[in-house]
Amino acid sequence: MQILFPSFGLEVVDVLNLNGIRHVIDGNAICFPAQQLKMQLIPLSAEVSVGAYSSAMEGTVEGPDMRSGVEVASAMEGTVEGASGMEVFWLYEDRWKSSRTVTSQRMLARLGVFRRIHARLCHVVSESNCKEFGLSPEAFRLKVKRFLEAFHTYGFLKGQTSYLLMHGQDMVAAAQFMHTYDIAAEGNERRAAEGFGCRADEEKGCRAAKGNGCRADEVKGCRDAEGFGCRADEEKGCRAAEGNGCRTDEEKGCRAAEDNGRASEGEGCVDVESEGRRGSAWEWTRYASLPDVRIAGGMGKVFRHFLSHTGGVSEVMSYSDNEWGNGEVYSRLGFRPAGCLPPVDYHIDPVTFKRINPRQWEVLTTKITPKESERYIKTQNRGSRKWIFKV
Repeated sequence: MQILFPSFGLEVVDVLNLNGIRHVIDGNAICFPAQQLKMQLIPLSAEVSVGAYSSAMEGTVEGPDMRSGVEVASAMEGTVEGASGMEVFWLYEDRWKSSRTVTSQRMLARLGVFRRIHARLCHVVSESNCKEFGLSPEAFRLKVKRFLEAFHTYGFLKGQTSYLLMHGQDMVAAAQFMHTYDIAAEGNERRAAEGFGCRADEEKGCRAAKGNGCRADEVKGCRDAEGFGCRADEEKGCRAAEGNGCRTDEEKGCRAAEDNGRASEGEGCVDVESEGRRGSAWEWTRYASLPDVRIAGGMGKVFRHFLSHTGGVSEVMSYSDNEWGNGEVYSRLGFRPAGCLPPVDYHIDPVTFKRINPRQWEVLTTKITPKESERYIKTQNRGSRKWIFKV
């Protein structure tokens, strides 16, 4: 059986060729033996241009472009020799089309093409110390918002504790944390943080938490670690960590509600072993760095600053985005894995190629006709991993 190569993959191959990255085409995936990575391409639909694929590959494999380093898997089916055991990350066509520059830089960083900055040369800026860096609190918040809207898969969140990582006068990373609930001293009682209410997370199927009319979380998240949100290894270019979501991805990948509160595991808060302890629980909702930069120790520096300048923190929860990595940077920071969240269904705007989460889709369908709704394309992310840090 012939495995077809997605047509948008031809643009991806062009970027790889321009940067001299050797790769092997394996059906609808691209393997990178030197990096021991495999990038799975996810098209918007099953329709691909076989002719475009064939003509492109002929020139690359048989012509003078062979110097670019592209190889084609034998028979174009099955697995490439040596591909077994490779770490997989996922490149979606909607991501490529909606933000090609950022996504291509993020992809290249994942493959080892990036500028390196050392965290020891950077400063952590917050709303409390921003005046020392010539910023008013209003200007600081605006800079955080613009940075995350540009470089995090799921953008900026309101009502968060925010930080910037500055290298000289340049912003190189941003992070956000959300106070989720307080841990009482008696037993395992949990109190919702003031103003945070209980809300279900869209990655959990938009369930109401404990019947409290919880709303769906807008994002899945830190992924970034290479993201965004949320999700990823700063040395390997994951955008959730050091730009892969952390949703801290997307990301990286970390998730959080646009306004306040959210449910986790359908309980309204994470599971804790808080017998006899008092403190507060937080969620690391965002981390993103410049997509073409890796900050050695950047996530750790921001996290240590947060812990040392925030009183009474007992635990911190975060999520890594499975699209860009496995979130192992969290393990290096002292977090422990605490389960997984399932994939989330999205609809894609056929004009902008932006993702519409379930809550947004529910609102949108009240404003458009059933016929118009058929134009939107369905997709599903890869889910996320949950991590918890105990202080």
